[in-house]
Amino acid sequence: MPGHYVFVRCWVGFTDAFPFEEFNCLPDSQIVDAIESYALDWLRKNKAAAREEIRRRKTEKMGLLAALERRARHALPGGPARRSVGFSGHGGTTSSIWRPGIGLVPLDQPYSRKRRPRPSLGVRVAQLVGWAHVRSESFGNPSPSSRIFATTSVEDRGDAEQIARALQMRHGDSGLGKQLVLRFGVVPASDLSPAEQLNAELFVENIRAGESVDADENIENIARLIVPDAAEFEAKLKKIRARAETIGNGSDKHSREPDGDATGDSPPPEDPDAKKLAPSRVKAAAVYEWGINTIDDADNMILRDLHHAILEKLDDFVGAAHLGAGELEKLQELRDSLPHDPDTFRKYLNEVGIKRYNTQGERIRRISHFKRRNDI
Repeated sequence: MPGHYVFVRCWVGFTDAFPFEEFNCLPDSQIVDAIESYALDWLRKNKAAAREEIRRRKTEKMGLLAALERRARHALPGGPARRSVGFSGHGGTTSSIWRPGIGLVPLDQPYSRKRRPRPSLGVRVAQLVGWAHVRSESFGNPSPSSRIFATTSVEDRGDAEQIARALQMRHGDSGLGKQLVLRFGVVPASDLSPAEQLNAELFVENIRAGESVDADENIENIARLIVPDAAEFEAKLKKIRARAETIGNGSDKHSREPDGDATGDSPPPEDPDAKKLAPSRVKAAAVYEWGINTIDDADNMILRDLHHAILEKLDDFVGAAHLGAGELEKLQELRDSLPHDPDTFRKYLNEVGIKRYNTQGERIRRISHFKRRNDI
């Protein structure tokens, strides 16, 4: 199965200060060892800073414990343990005690407190530096999840990267808690074994069909959140690609439709060379389609506002630090293809058959090929 797979990895317990990009696309079998080595390498280079931070935290912890002990001593005359009376199953009463993390238990019940596995040295270094949170009741020790696939095989890597970027923008701030960070990526099919590819295909297909999957409940919930969005983005990219190819071949149906409105635009003359469109016109059409499908409420904008919004959006993306070199190159190409002023932009769109704006740049509402954004 040639192609590329879009996936998400859940970084449980990590903070935004951690360099996710260096590890997110590593194989599941290597990622834990790679993080451990990275943290230990940092420790070797920064021993003095680590000792100072440990000393500071110990002092802070001792002060906090002393304050808690003083508070408990004043709260109850019998000591820090809070005693109360509970009812036995036979109607009598028995003395009980409050155990931290357990609750109210009989005094004669043995005290057995479950201990979590001690985190590795690398995890403790990550917590010390601020790359990870201290373990919590909800998540335990910090750890990355295995890959959760969001798509079946996508033939073009550029399309896969666009889907991953769109998912990151929509779900990067997951709202699932400050201790859960989602990072999307792309893995070539050649990096996966045939069994892994088959499992990825079946997993995504079952999620799309609403069927149960053999996965942890948390992983399944996240998959049901992102897989439908990935399918939506993939469908839109296919429509954009088909539209660009149609325009490039000079066979766009809009170029053959007369507009016959009050704007003064007239149908293009029958010219045997009309199908030979200049590259600048084809590129302008590609930028327009990108803007229509990327910018909110683009269909309701006048051309001048749309031109300005596309320019701002592309500048924001080109300046983003998290994008890869391939994505930046494509976005820069779109940025360079955008005409410098709205009038030239309208002229180029007119020449490729996108006659949706009058001479004042206002959107024409009566033409037959008008489509709403959701239909494009």
